[in-house]
Amino acid sequence: MNKVDFKQQVYDIISQFSGQNNVITINTVYVDFTGSVESALLLSQIIYWTDRTTREDGFFYKTDDEWHKEIKISKYSIRKARKKLESMGFLETKIKKANGSPTVHYRLDKESFINSFISFLRNRKIEIANSQNPNCENERTLTEITTKTTTNIDDDKSEPINEISREEKVECNPIAEFEKAFGYLPPHILQQEFEQIIESGQFQEPEAIIVEAIRLARKQMPRNPARYISSILRNFEFMGLFTLDDVKEYNEMFEQKRKQPPRRRQSPTEINWDEL
Repeated sequence: MNKVDFKQQVYDIISQFSGQNNVITINTVYVDFTGSVESALLLSQIIYWTDRTTREDGFFYKTDDEWHKEIKISKYSIRKARKKLESMGFLETKIKKANGSPTVHYRLDKESFINSFISFLRNRKIEIANSQNPNCENERTLTEITTKTTTNIDDDKSEPINEISREEKVECNPIAEFEKAFGYLPPHILQQEFEQIIESGQFQEPEAIIVEAIRLARKQMPRNPARYISSILRNFEFMGLFTLDDVKEYNEMFEQKRKQPPRRRQSPTEINWDEL
């Protein structure tokens, strides 16, 4: 079975439990996927109507009034949910005339949606594990200390030797960290960039470095987090910061410099002319 057939089968299954006409249904997995009931409800109905559009370009249109009558949420919630789904990278909207009035047209990018949804399902267990360890710190198994006593036959003295075995495992998941920081999964194009960085082997501890970039972006709360994070990662590469220690050291220096009060320029009357 090729990828296209597999993804189409996945989408067919999804569409079977997505939305109905005159009946409000919502699968709880959509709530986890989008981060809110309103966004999940709108997504469910968009999938429902996407399968019923007859237009070749895949668009269908609905006014906010029609959405309100259909899914019984406020117009403000509809607009907010629409922006959320757009930011997730798989919903395209355009304002075109319909019945003589400007109306929002919707098109679901099925492939982007399926990729994001499959990725979400695959990472769900990891996200649950990371939610128990939100700081993404090193998880260490209990240190096993075995004390062996050897006897020196010549002087008949016992010398204890401590053998320490320590296993460390770093649980850092960039996708889960992005969702925790911004409330939705990263767009598919950013997920691909994460995968390329991890597979390239250029960075040591690439997952941890990506998580560090996400946390830096979270502090700034940019309008486009994905683009901002991508820029941070490119800057790391440009400056030759290929290890987590290098990245953290640079960030600490930057923070200290940023917190320093601006230097006050001396006026000519404050200059000690005798020192010149």
